[in-house]
Amino acid sequence: MNVITDLGSLSFRTRLVLAAAATVVLVQIVGALVDIYSGYVRLSAEMDATGELLVNQTASTISWPLWDFDDTLVKEVLESLLQIKDFAGVAIVSVGGETDVELLSDATSTSETLRIYAKPIVIQDGNATETLGTLKITMSTSGLWTALWRVALHKTLLVVAILGMASVALYLVLGRLSKPLEDLRKAVYAIEREEFNLPVPGRDRTDEIGALANALDGLREREAELAMLRRANNEKSQREGKRVQQALQSTRDAVVIVDEVNTIVFTNGSAECHFPGFRIGAELIERRSTKRSRADEIRSALLSRKEVDMEITLEQKGIIRHFQARTGPIVDSSGNDLGGLFLASDFTEQFEHSREASYLASHDPLTGLLNRRQMDAALAKWVEDASQPIGVMLIDLDHFKTINDTFGHQHGDTVLIRVGQEFRDLSLSDDLVVRLGGDEFAIITRGPNSERHLNWIASSAIDALKTPVQLHERAIKVSISVGIATSETAGWNVQALMRHADLALYEAKEGGRGRAENYKDALSATHERRRTMEESFRTALDTDCIFPVFQAQTAIDDGSVVGFEILARWHDPDLGLINPAEFIPLAENADMIEPLTRRILTDACETALEWRSLGFQHRIAVNLSPKLFDGIIFNLVKECLSLTECPPEMIELEITESVLLSNSSAVKKEIDDLRAIGLNIALDDFGTGYSSLDYLRRFPVDKIKIDRAFVRHIASSEQSRAIVTAISQLGHSLGMKVTGEGAETQEDRIALKGCGVDVIQGFVDGQPALKSEAEQMFLTGPTQKKAVS
Repeated sequence: MNVITDLGSLSFRTRLVLAAAATVVLVQIVGALVDIYSGYVRLSAEMDATGELLVNQTASTISWPLWDFDDTLVKEVLESLLQIKDFAGVAIVSVGGETDVELLSDATSTSETLRIYAKPIVIQDGNATETLGTLKITMSTSGLWTALWRVALHKTLLVVAILGMASVALYLVLGRLSKPLEDLRKAVYAIEREEFNLPVPGRDRTDEIGALANALDGLREREAELAMLRRANNEKSQREGKRVQQALQSTRDAVVIVDEVNTIVFTNGSAECHFPGFRIGAELIERRSTKRSRADEIRSALLSRKEVDMEITLEQKGIIRHFQARTGPIVDSSGNDLGGLFLASDFTEQFEHSREASYLASHDPLTGLLNRRQMDAALAKWVEDASQPIGVMLIDLDHFKTINDTFGHQHGDTVLIRVGQEFRDLSLSDDLVVRLGGDEFAIITRGPNSERHLNWIASSAIDALKTPVQLHERAIKVSISVGIATSETAGWNVQALMRHADLALYEAKEGGRGRAENYKDALSATHERRRTMEESFRTALDTDCIFPVFQAQTAIDDGSVVGFEILARWHDPDLGLINPAEFIPLAENADMIEPLTRRILTDACETALEWRSLGFQHRIAVNLSPKLFDGIIFNLVKECLSLTECPPEMIELEITESVLLSNSSAVKKEIDDLRAIGLNIALDDFGTGYSSLDYLRRFPVDKIKIDRAFVRHIASSEQSRAIVTAISQLGHSLGMKVTGEGAETQEDRIALKGCGVDVIQGFVDGQPALKSEAEQMFLTGPTQKKAVS
């Protein structure tokens, strides 16, 4: 009671100081006790963590040496632990409970408080786990208590110092500051609570309290502005965050983000679909396995924080998808690690397009065979290798244009596929089967038996294709011409090898098609002659070396001349007289048939017009090549007639059945147009090739010329006479004249007359004659003609 009375008599400042001092002492004592206890808890936890870490790491480290009976390494590891502070000892206890190894620190007293940490020593091999024993580590707590005493002493000294200074300070200033400071404290709390509308008291004072009050008021205003800016920035940041998150969710690329401790914090819909193993909140742990999966590779790349590019192929529900993926680090402006990023773009469509483009770059899209580009590359490589002989086989389909024009390109493509498959079936796995383009194929092989192997393929293919290709209800007969050459004759030269094969192919075509020909040295000479002939023929077209002759067509009854067929002849100064059977195909293949036809047709028109003034009232026939029926024949004939002013009724145009086999609608229009201006149309060589009565119905002509193959034996063959009689009756029933070609004897004339033929043409009336001699023939009769050699 006296104490309370005595305290009440003290001044407010003294009482406040005493109260404050008592409070400080109490707070500091309590704080010191809390700190000491917290220190004890923290140091004890650190010791336990260290002990657990040491025992775990040491158990893991010595497991394999212990398994391998490497006692030296085990002892070295255990002895290294003795260097650790507060380390008291270590022991290895076997599975049976016996102590195998025990080491004690020299600095450890038996009176000290010790803590023991134990860990089983296990070894894992695949899926099997085996326990080798138990590792026990002993730690001394003496260092812990020493540290706690230091903390207690420090806190005690700090309490004394704070108490002394606080007492003096409080005693000096509390008298003036207690009330204003309390007001300012309240103002500070108001600012802290962001109550910026409350004014700061004491701003009218002129002392430090007033200055502090004004400063605090300025702080209040600035904090009010900053708070407003913070709210605006927070709203903007939230909008930006939502925008970025929405963008990442909307992208088709798979996105996975991990934070700095390798926990997945973001995955978008694409990542969840294609990479379901990566889930938000899951820890990114690298799995080590004998055969690493793509997921493990991604984890490894993310953990390494390196930029890694990779291609990933996934199969999901039977569908294979291809991804172009990348991992990389996420860092701030200072380079600090903020996590890792995984991006994966689905490029399956581009991959398939690339694979298809690669396939099309080396294969023919129709047949699936290799193309010319791939063949050239492979052939060049083989020639460069030069380790084995190389064989080349070039193949052309005979009359393929006719098949295309007659049956349509769709059926033509079916034929190409069938032929390509035939070559593939007959070839060996190492052979290169190539479609060069159009109806051209090639087979390339190598080895000591290349030529024999290719000859076998050629023979087998020719025999196999004798069976017509069945297309719906139509059967198409297909034949091929084949040329074969080897590096043994051409040397290791690609150009020479292909040229030799091409020469052999040309020889096969010239020999009748539907056959194979091997290259021989003589073919080069033939080719050289052909090249020389081609050059000479181009020159001859502008000279008198090309000249016309006329073969008479006579009436079957009295032998009178009823017309002529104009024929081209070529006499070269160096090569001599060249057979038309040689230079006509040359002109067709070298694109010179049009100028040759123009030349002969013009001669026919001029001659007909000249002979008309002499009383010749018949026609001069001109042979037309099938190659002219490509949209140019009508204008060509019309130009010649216009240029010479020859009446169309004096000209007869002879076409072959192969013309009718081409584009039927276009050819029919051209024939109709020619007949419409007054020209006669004769069907030459009737009865051979693709003869069909349907042609006579669809392509009405004025005359049928029976092929010499039926006339040659007509005098001695009843079969030939029966065929000619049938053709004559057919022609007459359709209102057509019938001419028999190739009559050589009077017996042939008599036989043809008996068959009902109207006109004959052949050596029975003499060989083709020059213009002047032919003129005399129709003026004086066929017996006056002279032969032209």
